[in-house]
Amino acid sequence: FDSSRQIVENVMEKEFQFAAVASWYEDKFGEPLTLFPTTNENTKVNQNQDQDHDYAIPAIGKVLESFEINGSGVMIETEHHTSVDAVKEGKVIFAGKKDNLGKTVIIQHADLTETWYGNLQSISINLYDFVEAGMEIGKVTDVKEKSKGQFYFAIKQGDKFIDPIQVVSFE
Repeated sequence: FDSSRQIVENVMEKEFQFAAVASWYEDKFGEPLTLFPTTNENTKVNQNQDQDHDYAIPAIGKVLESFEINGSGVMIETEHHTSVDAVKEGKVIFAGKKDNLGKTVIIQHADLTETWYGNLQSISINLYDFVEAGMEIGKVTDVKEKSKGQFYFAIKQGDKFIDPIQVVSFE
């Protein structure tokens, strides 16, 4: 039973790749999710391969804490009450509070990367929502002097975080 138990434990501990499965399904059967494949040319989905590499800007601001200092993401300073937008389409796999990040949203993308948005004042979306690039996911947390805001942003590829500045320009 030990080998069976190990298999069950491994399956139960891995995150399900919602965005990857949804992308595969849409490639095979069309969008939105359908029971039968569409054959009408007017409803055919536009599949742009370069779209997987395009990132929107979550919010314009300046980097307060770099990836080198933080080790997993960057802290961005913006104007107060600024909206934080999804940088890429995907499925919300976490929307709630995380230790050291406060209110946080994690979006899983079809290419199996995740984008993390933390230190949010409010969250505008729900768990398992599908979000488009540029869609508002929350608001920045206002800092003490109330004229500025801040939020945390990270990109996770597999089990490692990568420097978001290599992918997204904030200024």
